Amino acid sequence: MLKSKNQQAGVDISKDGLVVDLESSCPSFPNTPAGCRKLILAARKIGIVRLICEATGGYERHLLAACAASQMRVALVQPLRVRRHAQAKGLLAKTDRIDAVVLTDFGNAHQPDDWVQPEPLRHQLRELAERRRQLADQVAAEQTRMTMADPDSKAVIKSLRQVIGFLKRQIAALEEQMRTIIAGRTEWEEAVARLSQPKGIGWVTAATVFALMPELGKVSDPEASALAGLAPYADDSGTLHGQRHIRGGREQVRKALYMAALSAWRTNPILKTFYERLRAAGKPHKVAHIAVMRKLIVLMNRLMANPKFALV
Repeated sequence: MLKSKNQQAGVDISKDGLVVDLESSCPSFPNTPAGCRKLILAARKIGIVRLICEATGGYERHLLAACAASQMRVALVQPLRVRRHAQAKGLLAKTDRIDAVVLTDFGNAHQPDDWVQPEPLRHQLRELAERRRQLADQVAAEQTRMTMADPDSKAVIKSLRQVIGFLKRQIAALEEQMRTIIAGRTEWEEAVARLSQPKGIGWVTAATVFALMPELGKVSDPEASALAGLAPYADDSGTLHGQRHIRGGREQVRKALYMAALSAWRTNPILKTFYERLRAAGKPHKVAHIAVMRKLIVLMNRLMANPKFALV
């Protein structure tokens, strides 16, 4: 059998299926553990050493697990980057087979980093943190419905209270599981305690950021801001100086820091002064609030990089 000219192959992932670009054909496989193993075997037969796939919000999990188990290299890339790459090449049509071919071309052109399997306990901690955030969002939605409900609709009010109570109990149970995991490793417990030092950052926020950003303390401050999606990107052209915007990054980290920043610029003397100075300079509340969030992630990065870092 002829060996592949490419050493990597794109895999388009959907809920039920996988389509892989094997040059002469684009066979489909079921998105199951067994289907992923068959895909990897077919790819290896023609000399593929790495797969390229998009982050799909969870549908890629079977493939990533199969790659880890069989020691097949795989790169997990952002869908937006791949779509921009396709548009730049004039590839406007979109099918599963075309997407798989585009992923191969994207991998060859940009050589994205390999996906690294997270440590099992950290992965579990991250899953718990993400689930807690989902439930917290549901609580906020139910509380909004409570304020809008007709006071005379007793059955509706009762239902809302019961659901909110149930969700809060679930959140408390998830937080207890997070505490158990973190308490089982002394270095993790110490790290979360350090991240909780700044006024405005509670234990839950510290544990969530710790779970979702293992890079903290190993990257520069600008890189930490970018990973959290809090780095302001310029929008300038010629004499035009547009407003800077944040984009990308890890949404769950940003959501956790949003509430922490709300508390920080109200109760933390240093960050309160910083926030008020921005507002006095004419900055909108949202801009000043995001600036406080950026300060917090930078501070957390420094606390992780240097355990002796002293808060002024």
